[in-house]
Amino acid sequence: EKLASLKATPDGTYVFGGGMSGNLFLWEAAGGKLLRVIPGHHRTLTSIDVSQDGLLVATGGADSIVHLWRLSDLMDYSVSNPLPSKSWNEHTRPVNWVHMGAGERRSLLVSCSDDHHCKVYDTCTHEVLLDTLFPSPLCVAITNAMDSGLFAGANDGVIYHFEIRVTSREQLKEDPGAKKFVGHERAIT
Repeated sequence: EKLASLKATPDGTYVFGGGMSGNLFLWEAAGGKLLRVIPGHHRTLTSIDVSQDGLLVATGGADSIVHLWRLSDLMDYSVSNPLPSKSWNEHTRPVNWVHMGAGERRSLLVSCSDDHHCKVYDTCTHEVLLDTLFPSPLCVAITNAMDSGLFAGANDGVIYHFEIRVTSREQLKEDPGAKKFVGHERAIT
């Protein structure tokens, strides 16, 4: 099957592939042995990321869904088709990218979509912390090393950057002073 996405665990032990069918493939990296094929999404599995500790796997799909998986559940062979620990149906168009934050204070998960939205989730409480609308569809989104800034690349070539912060109420807030990096003429991928 043709793959649309690929990601290894930070320690290089496992490799994940996202299939055009929506399947999540899991390989043992040292020998290349295929360990599992898991039904992950109803349409193409477009993006995969792994937390820095290697314990969580995030997937996004053309079915507009974001899944969060525990690696331990994916490795539990007593369950034929493991389920995600959490799924979000917040997007209305295909999810193009998922990114797991650094996770110093809390573990953040970012998704971006053709629906022009970039969403930030808390992987512990599963709440949507931030939902930002952009002028054009988004292709990629990442946080900086401290999860205090977010960069979102759009299909019109613009990169958006804004600072994010945690307030005393533990809610994530967008800095109203978002910046635009312009000059690139094609989609940021």
